[in-house]
Amino acid sequence: MVSNDVVSLENLACGYPGRPVLENLSTQFVSGTSTALLGPNGIGKSTLLRTICGEVPCIAGAVRISGDSIQSLSIRQMAQKLAFVPQHEHIPFRFSAREVVMMGRYVWSDQIVDSPEDHQIVHEAMVFTDSLEFADRPISELSGGERQRVLLARALAQQTDIVLLDEPTTHLDIRHQMDLCRLARKLTEAGKTVISAMHDLNLVNAFADRVILLGQGRIICQGVTDDVLESIQLDEVYGMTFRRIKDGGKTLVLPPL
Repeated sequence: MVSNDVVSLENLACGYPGRPVLENLSTQFVSGTSTALLGPNGIGKSTLLRTICGEVPCIAGAVRISGDSIQSLSIRQMAQKLAFVPQHEHIPFRFSAREVVMMGRYVWSDQIVDSPEDHQIVHEAMVFTDSLEFADRPISELSGGERQRVLLARALAQQTDIVLLDEPTTHLDIRHQMDLCRLARKLTEAGKTVISAMHDLNLVNAFADRVILLGQGRIICQGVTDDVLESIQLDEVYGMTFRRIKDGGKTLVLPPL
């Protein structure tokens, strides 16, 4: 029987040959929710995202999308189900920003020439991510924040039900960080599943409904965002006693004085 969960991890172990990073991961990512992966640098957040999208093979256990093991899906089928925005991506040629976003449409077409519908979808994705103003500039000439917005637009143009974001706010100024938080909310309101590796604890409440806290090679705890931010496990994983402030019913997490 196929589960309603869009993405399921079943006793998953992930990492690299001879070097497992995370083990015994079992959880579900449900349609219409945004989940943040939290944990110190190097704990395996990016590795987990790359395992879910098939870039890094599972060491043990399984990743399933709507009940299907990702090993049973072709590259094209995976790309039609899931879009991944990496923290860094090297694009070697002088493609324009618009051409990079158009790459998100190729998984849906067998044609060489882009259709009017493709161009409309790309235009809307670039408007949505505030990247249309530099659509014709080479991607190699854009700032880190501008490139990140283009990669986000490419993921939107891909029109998948699952979006994976690896440290999506790293290169963005504060205005575009908040724009991205609103974008994540709009995606979940449209029924999509968003999974993000994040390091800024005070953007998590704006970004995610749910948090998975990683530490010591496993899931330490998971649950509603505010509950995890209030938990003693958060202090233990990061090795400090955080200060908490309530603002509008949400928890802000501050370092100790």
